[in-house]
Amino acid sequence: CSSDLYNGLLDASLAAHHRARLLDPAVRTSVVHTYIMGGQYRRALEEVDHALDPMRGVILAMLERNDEAIVQLEKDEARFAHRVMRLFVAAIRYELMGRVEESRAAVQEILQSNFRDPEGVFYLTLLLPRLGEVDLAEMLLEKVVEGGFHCPAPMRQMPWLEALRARPSC
Repeated sequence: CSSDLYNGLLDASLAAHHRARLLDPAVRTSVVHTYIMGGQYRRALEEVDHALDPMRGVILAMLERNDEAIVQLEKDEARFAHRVMRLFVAAIRYELMGRVEESRAAVQEILQSNFRDPEGVFYLTLLLPRLGEVDLAEMLLEKVVEGGFHCPAPMRQMPWLEALRARPSC
């Protein structure tokens, strides 16, 4: 499921998820990311309780349900053991609260760490245009693709990347 997603094969990723659920209805998959990448945020929210990754706050933010997202992201930040995940949800929460400098500081801390997962960096890149960091977003998208994350659908359609797509170089 996840390798299909990395290569932009969203239909194949969904098919793998459905096959896995036929074999084991309780299996946890990464289908939430497939729905997010396909712009199907409501479907992602429906599946989030059965997902491998806790993405409820991020999905709520993408659905522009900001008050709910802030509450969820605060809960996520308190429970995540991995520092990069805590910083990531804090950065989104700060941005939603209008605390742009704190959001930028969290993003910079992630970028200065050894975090290099292309899909994770893609999610981080989504936030950058909202922080006015369009040049950095463009540079990181290039690194994401070089790192093996070739999923063009979200790059073409995700609302959070609109400022980046409006650039002549993109």
